[in-house]
Amino acid sequence: MKKRSKRSAYWIYGKHPVVAAMRNPEREKKMLVMTEYATRFLHESGITFNNIPHTIVETVQEFRAATGMSGDVVHQGIALRSVPLKQMCLEEFLEMKLKEGSAFSVVLLDKVTDPHNIGAIIRSCAAFGICAVVTTRIDSPDEMPIMLKVSCGGFEQVSYIKVTNLVQAINTLKMFNFIIIGLSANGEKEISAVYNEIPGVIENVALVFGNEEIGMRVSTEKSCNFIAKIGMNEGSDMPSLNVSNAGAVVLYTLSLHRHTAKHNVMECK
Repeated sequence: MKKRSKRSAYWIYGKHPVVAAMRNPEREKKMLVMTEYATRFLHESGITFNNIPHTIVETVQEFRAATGMSGDVVHQGIALRSVPLKQMCLEEFLEMKLKEGSAFSVVLLDKVTDPHNIGAIIRSCAAFGICAVVTTRIDSPDEMPIMLKVSCGGFEQVSYIKVTNLVQAINTLKMFNFIIIGLSANGEKEISAVYNEIPGVIENVALVFGNEEIGMRVSTEKSCNFIAKIGMNEGSDMPSLNVSNAGAVVLYTLSLHRHTAKHNVMECK
């Protein structure tokens, strides 16, 4: 059953987040506020808004007055009033994807709390074909403006699923035949080597990223099938990457591995 966040209506701002939200049929669109320049951007993006209450403003001051935004918000002259999307429970989401018939992958976040990092991870997921980010209700923020802004429209493409217990979520994914790969600076093998251990084209995989300070919790790490690391440049004094940067590297590596594996399969035929 889908659940709606308890957050009330809020402003989605920025050109790409607003365009993505306008294209999402699941997104409720209450009010659009924009400058004349932003209307041209919407038209060029193929977005129509005549059926949505809207206001075109001439100055930044008028925009702030209409939206209540402060001067430090980078809004690019456009904002959409909306409410949080309905959230699926994990089991419902997995059943839905299975009915679609194609393989898919997800990202799990263990005590990652910063909405900037979550938004950046969602952007990477959208770029590399990951269909969901799963996190815990108690540790991670609900859908919020800065998360959507940083995701650059990716939030409308990637399901944001909150669960009560991450280990239980991992066990559920295993029941659906997912391979669980946790990322840790203490991993014995580099992520590319772990991918190579999985025969054929990697299909249903869940990648787990932990908190930047403490990494994955022990219970989470024990639930993974593999623990991998990102190989840092030899001689580097940098011990680790920001979690969102690490996510981009790992997801790109997965995409590259899949492309190579599919190419090899085609050559064998």
